[in-house]
Amino acid sequence: MTQSLEEHTTGETCSESSSTSSFPVDRQACSSRAFLEYFVFPTLMPGLEELLRAAKKKRCFERSRTEFNGCDFLTEWLYNKNPQKPKRGEIPFMDIPFVNDFLLANPRPPLPLFLLLSDDEAATIIQAFYRGYLTRRNLKMHELQQNEVHEENLDEQYEMQPAED
Repeated sequence: MTQSLEEHTTGETCSESSSTSSFPVDRQACSSRAFLEYFVFPTLMPGLEELLRAAKKKRCFERSRTEFNGCDFLTEWLYNKNPQKPKRGEIPFMDIPFVNDFLLANPRPPLPLFLLLSDDEAATIIQAFYRGYLTRRNLKMHELQQNEVHEENLDEQYEMQPAED
């Protein structure tokens, strides 16, 4: 007689459920290992695979910090793919009722700007700042700006003087 993996590792067996149930083990009477194997892992493992794909797509393995939150992704994925609620449509993370309630009670701090910008947007901002710095640093430009300000002040003085009769 062969011994099942569960009997071998835990020394306990799961009671077989009635033939009307779609699961081979009874939820209430089985061991923790059997519960995980039959009820948790069939849903969780595809979710973890999707989590890894999404993390790779968001380049989480290339950077130390990203805007991607694995817990948020997995929460949304498990909520939308719950096998006990197959008729539930795709709901965004922030619209999940218990998430919305939790975030109202415990608001998150805003994400820093460097996590929100793409590489191209960040490069554009840095280049614009640096070009402006180089322009302001250039002495000739500084002299030109001073001359323009001086000329504007002279023009204003002439406009303010009353005309003599």
